[in-house]
Amino acid sequence: MKHESFPEQFIPISRTELHDSIDRDREVIHRSLKTFLCLIPKKLWTKYLEYQKHKHYKFLIHINAIALVAYLFFGVADYFVLPDIGLLSLKIRFISVVFFAFVLYLVFKYCKRIEWLDLYLPYCTIVATVIWFALLSQSHNPNALTFQYASVIFIVLANLGVQVRFLPSILPSMIIAFVTCTGVYIVSGHNHNDLFIFSFAYFPIAMFSLYISWNSTYKNRQFFLNAMLDESNRQALDQMAHTDVLTSLHNRRYFEVLAEQLLNRSKVQQFPVFLLLLDIDHFKKINDGYGHDVGDDVLKFIGEIAKQNIRQTDLLARFGGEEFIILLPNTDLKQAEMIADRICYDISQSPFHVDDLTQLKVTSSIGFARYLPHCHNLRSLIKCADLALYVAKQQGRNRVVMHHNPT
Repeated sequence: MKHESFPEQFIPISRTELHDSIDRDREVIHRSLKTFLCLIPKKLWTKYLEYQKHKHYKFLIHINAIALVAYLFFGVADYFVLPDIGLLSLKIRFISVVFFAFVLYLVFKYCKRIEWLDLYLPYCTIVATVIWFALLSQSHNPNALTFQYASVIFIVLANLGVQVRFLPSILPSMIIAFVTCTGVYIVSGHNHNDLFIFSFAYFPIAMFSLYISWNSTYKNRQFFLNAMLDESNRQALDQMAHTDVLTSLHNRRYFEVLAEQLLNRSKVQQFPVFLLLLDIDHFKKINDGYGHDVGDDVLKFIGEIAKQNIRQTDLLARFGGEEFIILLPNTDLKQAEMIADRICYDISQSPFHVDDLTQLKVTSSIGFARYLPHCHNLRSLIKCADLALYVAKQQGRNRVVMHHNPT
């Protein structure tokens, strides 16, 4: 049978499949939260990046902007502390800041990968560190030996902005540390003792900054996984509110919500809609003769047959008692009759096994009606299908009857 397309928001998901998916997601999230590193599962990685982009995109813009301002202020400090290179420093820093600001604008406008934007500041800091020590090496002022200790700001700033991934931030941190130590060695006149003393102050701060980076990314992974767990729990509660416990199909209340939305769209887009009302024949006799447990199994059995004979775009629900209801959007009369006849036939030709020795022949009656926007709402459409169902029962059951609407 030809599959009809329909807007995605009205494609019903199998309640059993949704339940299994939610349970699997919760199990995966719980396992991740219990691990030491709190790693993001591969199946959630795309959602994690989307979450971090939503949460930290503006933060990364702001901290990059602050870093540019701070870098420019270092030029002012150079002007007063190292007057022999003060004007040169201001000129080079100003040009650098303008260039970095332009690149920052382009990168954050056109790059959509938050994991790359997360590394923009660390790699820009490498260039800034090289420029700063190149300027310091041009100074003959004795204050340069003391002022070079301010270079710890670069390693701190580079790691302060990392929010998404920790491991990729280690490489730029190592490069910054290497450039810094090389710069100190050159500025100090290749004095090993000055470099050794500088290292005692620098590397504890560098390790501390790396810890800040690791802790930020770790906490963000935790926040994300807990948010996903909360969402999973919310979906589970929604599922319970929307699902018939026995058959795992939509319940009547949720069906009515979705059906109202579909009928409203039908009025606007003018696609045909049919509604089927299915009733299990002599269901009371099944309950009385075999017990309610068997009756419950029959309901599940009929629900499964109905689900196998409809399209992904159709709405199926347990309407109450032994009745099921199906809404067929974007369906003409021939297709609606074909679906109804096929369901009725498959039910009658599929024996239900009470036990290993006993088989039960189950039949159903189906009434269906076409939705006419000018004279129907959901309630009146259901009533029309119910009248057709009554006629099917009066005519001997195990059959399909259409309600003839007034034109």
